[in-house]
Amino acid sequence: MDKRIAVIGTFDGLHRGHRFLLSMLRAEGLKRDLRPLVVTFDRHPLSVIAPERVPPQLLELHRKRTMIEADGMQLLVLPFDQALRSLTAKQFLQYLADQYGVKALLMGYNHNFGSDRLKTINQYRDVAQSLGIEVIQAPEYRPEGQLPVSSSAVRALLSEGKADVAAELLGRPYSLSGTVTHGQALGRTIGFPTANIVPLEPTMAIPGTGVYAAEVTIEGETTPRRALVNVGYRPTVDSDAHPQLSIEAHIPDYQGDLYGCTLRVDFLRRLRPERRFPTLAALQAQIRLDLSHL
Repeated sequence: MDKRIAVIGTFDGLHRGHRFLLSMLRAEGLKRDLRPLVVTFDRHPLSVIAPERVPPQLLELHRKRTMIEADGMQLLVLPFDQALRSLTAKQFLQYLADQYGVKALLMGYNHNFGSDRLKTINQYRDVAQSLGIEVIQAPEYRPEGQLPVSSSAVRALLSEGKADVAAELLGRPYSLSGTVTHGQALGRTIGFPTANIVPLEPTMAIPGTGVYAAEVTIEGETTPRRALVNVGYRPTVDSDAHPQLSIEAHIPDYQGDLYGCTLRVDFLRRLRPERRFPTLAALQAQIRLDLSHL
């Protein structure tokens, strides 16, 4: 069995702070001749511990795996259930040592795990030492002159429509993947056909309402296309008394049939809030202006 150095966490969003931690994991592994192992869970731990407090997701699991494995690290996804929740820190570390050859553990700043709720790094070191596991504590990631980096900060920025600022914390644009489904085809009737996108993961964070400059990658293609994406309730064209939030992408000059396709939307920046226009002609004029800002 290969010997490994592990790090444990949800890594929601794989933001700059997470990337800093994973870079340290690789470096510490090289020093000790240990293979890096990233341990995460199939769901947010709060979904079991306190379902009412589960935050929106920032990254689909399949993309998390792709990104981590592209950096040469192994991703271990464990089912977070009552059995796992009940393990103490020592029991969990024993499991990782026995099943995956973990010989060292990198702990993120202020991170903790285990049902016994250990408080200090020295408590974790004492437990790990009894199992022959070295514990390394990572420093806090605080980029000079930048906002503090956290998943909760990214969520807050997205909810405010600040996709460009959220991208600074993530190190890339926020994105979500979805399937194109049949909508009301109202965009086509005014000359701007749109793809109605239903997220593959219903728990994904949805940026605040508004019109966004975005890039859309169509299933089977590698090059993203510029797009205008509306997140909202379509107040000008939708007369439903109880409108549903929708995500609609207009891809200029695209002529193909997208129904049933999977699209990935990268939100670049919000161009304007969503608003009601007095006429369809006024809406068409605004869309033409929005397109000029892509």
